Amino acid sequence: MESPIPNITIKDIRDVTFNYAFLDQPKEGMYGTVYDIQLEFDKSRVNEMAQFGKVRELENGNYAINLTRKPVNSKGQKVVIPVVNGANNPMTKVLGNGSKGNVKVLQYDWVVGDKKGTKSIIGAIQVIELVEYKRENLDFSVVEEKDPVKSIGQVLQSDF
Repeated sequence: MESPIPNITIKDIRDVTFNYAFLDQPKEGMYGTVYDIQLEFDKSRVNEMAQFGKVRELENGNYAINLTRKPVNSKGQKVVIPVVNGANNPMTKVLGNGSKGNVKVLQYDWVVGDKKGTKSIIGAIQVIELVEYKRENLDFSVVEEKDPVKSIGQVLQSDF
C-alpha cells in the first residue's frame, strides 16, 4: 500500500494471534518506553514475517515477532495506536492473549553511521476474535492504612 507519508511503506499482516499487547498504555522496555505487541504464527509463515522483525520460536512450537512503537513521534506529539474491530469501529476493551486479527505495519529505512536497516512499527490493530484481558485476582487482603509497608507487614504477621 502506498503511504501518504514520504519514505514510509504500509504493509498488512493478516491472521495472527496477539499476545502481551501493551497498546492502551506504553510499557518500559529494553529500549525505552514503547507500545508493544507479540504476533504469533505457525512455522509456514516464518519467511514472510522475517521482513518485520526477529522471528523466534515459542515454547508451544509456534513462532513470534514483536512490534513496537514509541509513544511520542518525532514532532513530540503523543501517538495513539488505533485498535478497531472487524467493522473498523474503535474498541475500548483491552486485548487478552489469544486474540486474533490483522496489523497495519509502518516500515521505513534508517541509516546511523555505517549501519542501515528497515524499521517496522505498529500502525494499527484490527481485532477479529477478541479474548478480553481480565486481571488475575491475586486474593490480597484489603489494606486501608496510609502506610502500605506497615499494613502489608501486619497482614503477613497475622498469617504466622
